[in-house]
Amino acid sequence: MLDTTECNAINNFGAGDPTITKCLRHAGSGTHATLDLSVMRGNGWGWPLATTQYTGGNVWFNDGSGDMMNCINGRAGAIGYADCDQLAAGSGNRMTHEVKYQGVECRRAKIRNCEYDFWSIQWLYWDADTVAEQGATDLVNELIAFASDATNLPSGKANYWAALGEMKCIKYGDYEYPGFQGGGTELP
Repeated sequence: MLDTTECNAINNFGAGDPTITKCLRHAGSGTHATLDLSVMRGNGWGWPLATTQYTGGNVWFNDGSGDMMNCINGRAGAIGYADCDQLAAGSGNRMTHEVKYQGVECRRAKIRNCEYDFWSIQWLYWDADTVAEQGATDLVNELIAFASDATNLPSGKANYWAALGEMKCIKYGDYEYPGFQGGGTELP
């Protein structure tokens, strides 16, 4: 981890005086919002790291994780972050590397077992009255049950995503530190 004095001295990133391009997601992105508020600013459970604002270099705001990876891979001196599943084998992201958070790599078993504590909740909102009026209550309940079952995770994401039904820890909000709850299913 670099401290802010090292980050502000751009020449610490290589020979000469390279221009650093910051590849970021928009403020409403789940990963960006959770990292910014929970970890960087200390509004949540993280350490307040963003004590200095640096305005040098270029900034690119990307609409999705694919755009983020293109920004990082397509520009010399680019730096950014994306969800850990973006580094899946065969993704072609030659300029990107996995970074451990607090010494722990992002893997499904480590998220599930409360070792890797930087993750956000996927919230589902609906108007129960409208759903009931349309006779869709059973459908909504089936969708929630499907999404909570680890056997329904996409195969390409199964090493990085954890389903609610297998979690041994819980968050009551994205800016909350996860707490141990026990239970959950066993991973193979």
